[in-house]
Amino acid sequence: VFVWLYFAFIFSGLAFIAFFGIQEEIGEDPLPIVSGYLFYALAIWVVARYFIQKMPLLHVKPLLVMPIPRENITRFGLLKTIFSFFNIVNLFFFVPFGIILLKEGYSPIGVIGWLIAVGSIILATNFLNIMLNSKDKVLVAVGVLLIGIYGLQHYQIFDITTLVGPFFMGVYQQPLWALIPVALMLVTYQWSFSHFRASLYLDTEVMRQKKETHRAGELGWLDGLGRIAFFLKNDIRLIVRNKRARMSVWMGFSFLFYGLI
Repeated sequence: VFVWLYFAFIFSGLAFIAFFGIQEEIGEDPLPIVSGYLFYALAIWVVARYFIQKMPLLHVKPLLVMPIPRENITRFGLLKTIFSFFNIVNLFFFVPFGIILLKEGYSPIGVIGWLIAVGSIILATNFLNIMLNSKDKVLVAVGVLLIGIYGLQHYQIFDITTLVGPFFMGVYQQPLWALIPVALMLVTYQWSFSHFRASLYLDTEVMRQKKETHRAGELGWLDGLGRIAFFLKNDIRLIVRNKRARMSVWMGFSFLFYGLI
C-alpha cells in the first residue's frame, strides 16, 4: 500500500509539473511537448517491463491440467497482464493530466481521443513484452533501435519528437485518428495471443522451470571476522543460490542511484 501511495503521489505530481511547469517556465503549450516525449516514456516502459514484469505463463500453468479450453486460459493470462502495475500506474499521471487539460479549456473530445491513443499504445507495449520475454532477438533489435534513435537526437541529426508530437496532436485535433493506436493494440494482442496459445503445453521450453546450479564455496576468507562469519556465510550462500535474494540485492544497489535517475 505504501509503494502504491508513493507512486500515486509521484506520478500525480508529475502531471502538474508537466503542464504548469512547461507553461510557466518555458512559456509554451504543454500538450505538444508532452506528446513529443511520450516516445521516450514508452521506450523506458518497454525496457522496465522486460526486466520486472512477470510473464503470464507461470500464472496459468496450474490451469493446464484442468478441462478448460486453451483459448480461455490464454485470454485469462493476457487479461491478468492488463491489470499489472505498469499499466495502472500510468493512470496516476494521465488521468490528472487529462483533467488539467479539460479545466484549462482544451477540447473534451480531443482530450478523450488523446487519452485513448496513449492508453492503447501503453497496452500495446504490454502485449509486446510477452513477445520480448520469449524472443531475445526481438529485444536486441528493439534495444538497438531505441539507442540509435536517442543517439540521433542527442547529436541533433534527427529528432523523433518532431514526428511523435504531431501524430498525437493530430489525434487531439481529429479524435478519429485514435483508431490507429487502437488497431495497433489489437494487432499486438492477437500476435501475443497466438504466441501465448502455442506455448500452452507443459512440455514446451518456456513452461519449464529453469534449474540453476550455484556454488558459493567455503568462503574461508570470512573466518577472520569471528562468530559473525557463520551468519555472513549463510547470507552469501542464500544470495548466490536464490534468484529472489539476488534480485533484492541488485534492486537495493540500483536504488542507490535513484536520485541520479
